[in-house]
Amino acid sequence: LESDGGRVVTFRGDTKARVMIIGEAPGAEEDKLGVPFVGRAGKLLDEIFASVTLSTNRHCYVTNVVKRRPLNNRDPTAREIEWYRGYLREEIRLLDPAIVV
Repeated sequence: LESDGGRVVTFRGDTKARVMIIGEAPGAEEDKLGVPFVGRAGKLLDEIFASVTLSTNRHCYVTNVVKRRPLNNRDPTAREIEWYRGYLREEIRLLDPAIVV
């Protein structure tokens, strides 16, 4: 993988949550803070869940397919996605969510 890619961003939320939300890759804000979905998309996600009295931090497990921000904020390559596939599968297996988005 890119030696100059971003920092590792794993997850946020509750590891016992029944809802798992999976994004593509960390963006600039996620890379800066080390937490997924905290940029514009994350704020929108939080607002959507709050509109039905749910919290993404209490009711969801939020992660990404790719755990590091790709160089120059490009889309992840097929090779990068494949490299992280095992990690994501293990997250899904361990959490055993009822719903995956």
